[in-house]
Amino acid sequence: MMNPAISMQQIFQDRGTEAGKNSMIENLDQQTLDSLKQSYKEKKGSIIWGDLSDEIKSRASELLNIPLPDLLIRAWRESGVLNKYINREEYDPEAVIFIELKEHTMTSNHKPYLDIEINQKSIGKINFEINLELTVQGIILKIQDAKIKQIRTGNMKATGTINCEGHEIGKKESEEVEFPGTLDLGEGIPIAP
Repeated sequence: MMNPAISMQQIFQDRGTEAGKNSMIENLDQQTLDSLKQSYKEKKGSIIWGDLSDEIKSRASELLNIPLPDLLIRAWRESGVLNKYINREEYDPEAVIFIELKEHTMTSNHKPYLDIEINQKSIGKINFEINLELTVQGIILKIQDAKIKQIRTGNMKATGTINCEGHEIGKKESEEVEFPGTLDLGEGIPIAP
């Protein structure tokens, strides 16, 4: 069975490294942090930078804790590729349908931020931007009653970048990852929200 908790961080994780470690932020060196600090001061004014460098490194490594099934299902919803299965007159709600999706590429963009507070008052934000591109093939979906009930097999390759305040702090291309087995979605996730 495919682990439903698999995240983009695990996709980009280098083989042979400790769990939770990845090289997406390996280029986040002191020079980059100094450049971020200067850029931030120019945009937002002076703040207490202090240990924010360590916090940025820590948070940047957590930014990819995006569940893979969530990304896939959101992309399929947005593309409308499964919308015909919503029609309950054409597709009996009791019928189980298996469909294989052809190779396809999807993009996902995220804009998380760190809110900086002093004495419970926000004094600024440090903005991140995550851009992901996923190429997926061999996925088989089990659909019933306008819901995705199960995701079976398939493989994927991903590329991603993380930017902080306009500075690229990480870039990575994953190896091809195979997903043998199935991901059971219980009662199912509606094809359309």
